[in-house]
Amino acid sequence: MNLSKREQLYALITGLVLLVGLAYFYLIEPYFAARTQLIADVKTAQSKYDHELQLLDARPKVAADWKGLLATANVPAGVLKTIPAEASSQAHDALYDAAYYARFDLQSFTSDRPRPEGDFQVIRLSVTGIGSTASLYRFIAALEHSSLPLRIEDMRVTSRHPGVDDLNIALTVSTIIFAPTTTSRPAPQPQPQGDNL
Repeated sequence: MNLSKREQLYALITGLVLLVGLAYFYLIEPYFAARTQLIADVKTAQSKYDHELQLLDARPKVAADWKGLLATANVPAGVLKTIPAEASSQAHDALYDAAYYARFDLQSFTSDRPRPEGDFQVIRLSVTGIGSTASLYRFIAALEHSSLPLRIEDMRVTSRHPGVDDLNIALTVSTIIFAPTTTSRPAPQPQPQGDNL
């Protein structure tokens, strides 16, 4: 079968178009897709690296903050307690102090048993009291601005007498203590012996 020059040219052009199409589909497109994915992976890895560098740079500050928060034998006045009774007592004192300065009458205070949440334990405190709208505002503002780890979980306000600014308030406040499990606690440092001093 003899093809004319024109037919040979059409066959050659058709073959080249098919060859270019196949090369694009099997070589060029996968290359650009892999290149785009590699660029995205490099950006993700760089952002993770930058974040980890920031964490490492912030480590001394965070360690100092934790040291200031935790109550230990050396720093008994730490804000974040490690013993439930101390945390409950600290919250009790803070609530009564805030109520006294706000002229808010606290009538009852009860605390529940601590419940674990990760490396912390949450203690719920139930508080009831009587006061005006202004005293309730001052009391809540004092709790909000407290340096203690307190959170108001629930608040119910009812009027004692209709049309009078005399309110019954029931609050559920929670505080936390730091109580890591034994597996997440750091290992104790060995104490120096008599000859190693």
